[in-house]
Amino acid sequence: MYIQGKIIHQGEDLTECFKIRKEVFVEEQGIPEELEFDELDDSALHCLIFSTDNQTKDEHKKAVATGRLLLLEDGTFKIGRIAVRKEERGKHYGDMLVKMLISKAFECGAKKVVLSAQVRAVKFYETIGFKIVGKIYMEDGIEHIGMELSQQDLCKTCQKVK
Repeated sequence: MYIQGKIIHQGEDLTECFKIRKEVFVEEQGIPEELEFDELDDSALHCLIFSTDNQTKDEHKKAVATGRLLLLEDGTFKIGRIAVRKEERGKHYGDMLVKMLISKAFECGAKKVVLSAQVRAVKFYETIGFKIVGKIYMEDGIEHIGMELSQQDLCKTCQKVK
């Protein structure tokens, strides 16, 4: 099996991203469609992760995960809408996805990256290096908490892997 990631820029086709988000957030988690898809999609960078059995043939690629990256007014970058198809979870696609978005943010000059994590996903983000900031709050009927990652914290996480 081969895994491939793709950054999708403004104006490019978001069909596969939206399919995955609809499956995960609207159908599986019950979030109303009008809350899931917003005007921020137009200004965000999106990322898709594909899985394929063949390294060279695109026709066998399957989109398995998606997420987006926003530049906030204060220069902070925000990761959001991280979604992995249910049958594809546990295969590290989400890890690759989040790391690609983090890399893109720091490549674009971020000093820190923030996100609003569903409480049940906090441990996943902590393994990447994110730290909790603030208190638990409700968003779309699901408990969330703010998290952030500074560039120096990411480097410490990378050093642990060596």
